[in-house]
Amino acid sequence: GFNPAMGMMQQFMMGSMMCQMMAMMNGGCGGCGGTPEATPPPVQDSEETQRMLGRQVLANTRAALSRTDARRATQDDEEEDDDVRPGPSSNSAHPNYRPSEMKLVPGVTDRRFEGRLKLWFEDKGYGFIECEDLRKVYPEIDVFLHENQRRHFSRGDYISFSVFLNYRGKPQGTELRKRRDPNPSQAIAFANSAASGGGV
Repeated sequence: GFNPAMGMMQQFMMGSMMCQMMAMMNGGCGGCGGTPEATPPPVQDSEETQRMLGRQVLANTRAALSRTDARRATQDDEEEDDDVRPGPSSNSAHPNYRPSEMKLVPGVTDRRFEGRLKLWFEDKGYGFIECEDLRKVYPEIDVFLHENQRRHFSRGDYISFSVFLNYRGKPQGTELRKRRDPNPSQAIAFANSAASGGGV
């Protein structure tokens, strides 16, 4: 049942709250409300606290925004893609696929590259990305691209991408993003040769 001590506590707390409210209604000035010490009414505290919290929230938001700006600045030419969130996926059908037991190669699997989608075999469901930086590491081969990771890109598109080593130990493209093309005329040449069916 009923705990008399609890009842007393509740009554006491209610009473003290009433006193505070009365003091506030009396203007809360020292002396006239019967409270000798000139403490400001509690309401002012909470307003001040809220103001400080507001400032803190604002500061946090600003910091977060400047972090986003900094991230954007490092990828200034990378265009936003809303349909695919950045970050790897262990699902092989996902545009950002990376095998979970992927071999890590410093300077290859831990950074992004830029290149051009130079070949695409629609009937076979794969193609190749030409990338000068990766040619230095793998001189004989272009980056393999599977249709699951191709997204909406087509031959001649200039893109940025990440790489993992496939089961053959060769670089395979993933996490494709559109990049501002440093050489648009090359894209037109690629598209024209693709249209005429000729190789490059």
